[in-house]
Amino acid sequence: MSWESDGLGKLNSENELTRNTRLTVNFLDDSAGDDLCSPHVSGGYLGTENQTIRVQLTGADTFTWGFDNASPLYKVAVSGVRVTFLTAIKDQQHWPLAEQIVEILPRSAELSNNEYIADLTGSLRKVATSYSPNPPEIELKQPLGSGVEEDKYLYLRVWNRGSDLSSDAEISFTAEPLFHWEIQG
Repeated sequence: MSWESDGLGKLNSENELTRNTRLTVNFLDDSAGDDLCSPHVSGGYLGTENQTIRVQLTGADTFTWGFDNASPLYKVAVSGVRVTFLTAIKDQQHWPLAEQIVEILPRSAELSNNEYIADLTGSLRKVATSYSPNPPEIELKQPLGSGVEEDKYLYLRVWNRGSDLSSDAEISFTAEPLFHWEIQG
């Protein structure tokens, strides 16, 4: 398998993987029907909200995205489609909801205190049932692959997309070339 032939990038002179992908983001003009004098109030805060949006390539022609840098990360145990949270979720606003995207991450490196850190990527799934604090769990729409459930060191990342609950876990895109050549004759 070659990264370059698969469209994933190539190694530079310092053996660092460099991507040959560019992302263009445009603003959606959805203000046509909104009253700008009465903006939507979210979470009791009125004003401009700073958000870090994480966009992550999941394949040569797919990506996923989430607000808050997709930073909510929890230690979990998985049995079939049931996910039990082993670390507490900090507040109700961060509870995974039905139809949201979550990523189940395997363990990576072992630390000196015999704990583990999460791997960089995992399996994306949609949530079937919203978070319940008693017991602290959710259900996924699809189980993970065989062998993953037996690992007691799994992590869950929430890809919070706000009100977008209908898009796929992995969104396809069409790569456009950086240069367009025309031969005129």
